[in-house]
Amino acid sequence: MTLTTVYKKTSETKYMTPTCSVAMLFHILSIATIIVVPAIIGFYTRNLWVSDMTYYEQPHIQFKYKLITQLQNSQSESKVWSTWSYYNTLVQDMLSVPSVSVDDQDTDRDGLTDQLNITLQFTESDIRSCQALLIFQYQLSDLCDLVMETPIYIQSTVTDQRVVVYGDMSLQQRQTLQPHNPHTVYNSSLIQDPASYSRTTQ
Repeated sequence: MTLTTVYKKTSETKYMTPTCSVAMLFHILSIATIIVVPAIIGFYTRNLWVSDMTYYEQPHIQFKYKLITQLQNSQSESKVWSTWSYYNTLVQDMLSVPSVSVDDQDTDRDGLTDQLNITLQFTESDIRSCQALLIFQYQLSDLCDLVMETPIYIQSTVTDQRVVVYGDMSLQQRQTLQPHNPHTVYNSSLIQDPASYSRTTQ
């Protein structure tokens, strides 16, 4: 047999409390906890639910004023020079000292070098080829704290007694860099002047 509803009444219960009371304080703290705690967890876990993220940073590049150069003429005779005094004393018969100028350009004025112009001028003539090894400092600071010395090797033939080389510097990683940790394992001199090393160890 089918039953028919003849009367229905909804019951509602309200719990009242004064504004200045322990119950009201607990109510406010509960709401704040529900909102603030997840926000704090998400902030300190650094993108907790992100599975893939791409990160770009322009490095801070600085020329260390360390270099070795070698010139060769048509008779296969070499002229060399470096910023290491000890090495220069070993090659005094082949030494040729150039004038060196360095121009750092920050086109967007963000404090980072956008273009670096290095000019070497020699008094030698009849130069057919040249080689150079230049030492730079490569630094990242936004997400990964990385500081290291890195070399750039240049080899070129000479036409009209002039060589112009253009290039971009980029970082190729063999392993992932952990964020917010200092990475200074490569921050050491690649070429050590024995004369200065002996003075510091005495």
